[in-house]
Order: sequence, then C-alpha cells, then structure tokens
Amino acid sequence: MAWTVEETRPVVMINGEEIPVDPDQPFARTVKQIAQAKGLHRFTVLVDGEEITPGEAPENFEGISRVEIRKYDEAG
Repeated sequence: MAWTVEETRPVVMINGEEIPVDPDQPFARTVKQIAQAKGLHRFTVLVDGEEITPGEAPENFEGISRVEIRKYDEAG
C-alpha cells in the first residue's frame, strides 16, 4: 500500500480564527492585510512560536507552519 503525505498549508491565527494562506504569498503584506481586516493596528507576530520584528519578516510563508498575530498591549 502506498504512503501519502497530506499537503498542509501555513495558517495565520488571529483572535482564535485560523486563516489558511498559500506558501508563496508575500508575508508582510498578507499579515498586515489580515490584521487590518480584523481591526488591529498595532500587533506582534509570532512565526512557529517565535516573535519576530518587522525587519525579520520572511519574503513569503514557505517553510512556515503557523503564524500568530496578537494585539499589542503596551505596558503602562
């Protein structure tokens, strides 16, 4: 019997919702569009559990399983 591997697409998690994205989609633009559509203007981004800065954003979602967008809470 042949083995098969399911093709999995990266997902962006925001407010408990999973949004599948294509691996070749532009990372920064896609993340910003999703955040804006959900009403977030300041946010942090985690890639496979590690927080990244805007300067560390990859070109696309290739090789990434999960991106999480979280509302940015300033400590006051």
